[in-house]
Amino acid sequence: MTKLRFIHTADIHLGSFLHVGGLSLPPEVEEAIETATLEGFRRVCDLAISHKVNFVVISGDLYDNEARSVRAINFFLEQCKRLGEANIRVYLIAGNHDPLGQKQDIFRMPDNVKVLDGSRPEICELRDDNNIPVARIIGQSYTSRWEQDKLHLRYEVPDSNIWNIALLHTQLEASKSNYIPCSLSELKDNRNIHYWALGHIHQFSILNQSRPVIAYPGIPQGRDFGEQGRGGCLLVELDPLEGEKVSFIPTAPIIYKRIEVDIDRDPDNMPEDLTDLEDMLVELGRDLLKANGDQDDHPVGGYIVEWILKGRGDIHDKLKDQEQELMENLTDILRNKPQFSHKPFLWTNSIILRTKPSVDYYNLMKDSPIVKELDNIIEGCLKDDTIRKKLMKELGEIWRGNGDYESSDETLFHMDRSTLEEILLKARQQIIEKLVERRE
Repeated sequence: MTKLRFIHTADIHLGSFLHVGGLSLPPEVEEAIETATLEGFRRVCDLAISHKVNFVVISGDLYDNEARSVRAINFFLEQCKRLGEANIRVYLIAGNHDPLGQKQDIFRMPDNVKVLDGSRPEICELRDDNNIPVARIIGQSYTSRWEQDKLHLRYEVPDSNIWNIALLHTQLEASKSNYIPCSLSELKDNRNIHYWALGHIHQFSILNQSRPVIAYPGIPQGRDFGEQGRGGCLLVELDPLEGEKVSFIPTAPIIYKRIEVDIDRDPDNMPEDLTDLEDMLVELGRDLLKANGDQDDHPVGGYIVEWILKGRGDIHDKLKDQEQELMENLTDILRNKPQFSHKPFLWTNSIILRTKPSVDYYNLMKDSPIVKELDNIIEGCLKDDTIRKKLMKELGEIWRGNGDYESSDETLFHMDRSTLEEILLKARQQIIEKLVERRE
């Protein structure tokens, strides 16, 4: 076996748009957001060329939907031609967002690109300059938006004498799943596979460090606050002597970032009005841009920020009665700051108020029967699976809690345990404040 180096990427969603709040964006920001997924993939190809990899694997969802845009297809073909000029092949499977189906592509794929079959697992051999096989790539594409068969159990290779890399687009749920029911142990049991190149989950994760290596690269460019942090791809190096090495390399030009701001971090300099809050957020924004604006060969182009105001202070009482209007006003002020419109830009998506009164009413009333009952209810909602699921449903269809990163309904938001807990605790706070007001 010889040394092998390749790029593993997935869930590129070429042609999709970033979810950003605001009716109008500065031209520079709008352009960066419209081209972010394209730029993310271009950077993946840059890395493949600069690291002189043998090939690139794409584990599903190259495009955002079956009705692929001409712009997205053209861009993909241009980048693959660049890779071809560097003698780099591309192997990909279709995922649930871009299934093969009955649709025939109007554009011809470059010779260095291979889309794996959807009717059965397909094996491709990679050969060296002497026409000696050095690796096999095996995978099977989706042919519809759902794939409920255990396709991976049919991934059979003749031996492990050369590197075997398997492509699979899966939710990695062992029970019934719309996205290839699969367990981690089932993947580990296939001893002839050296590397499982997974797709579908939009967060980077190495699930098994040793043979077989099992990894999700995450998404090259996040598209909403459910995909925070900097997306990227994986540089994989397989060495018969030194073993396996997997390196995450960031590629995303735009970063979604949720920032918690404690208004009482400096007790001697707490904000007293909206102007003080503005100054505090501007200072934090400048620090963010200064620290992370140009940190690698592919610098950050901008940040989409959700500010969460926390902590105790007298300003809480001034803000709570007109919370929505005041937060919208502060959001508009920050969006129009000239210093945040240059590269890297900072766009305030929203500001969420989670401050508390200066007085800790909860501790003052924690022995109250009403507060004790509230605590019991909250604890029950969080610990009891049946109650928690029912509560999520009662909150409205806008929420989902199944952790499916590939929902076809873009109006749904991810509801996790921490979000539910924050909602419940804020409700408790408001109830206690009302109780205090009545006592007064």
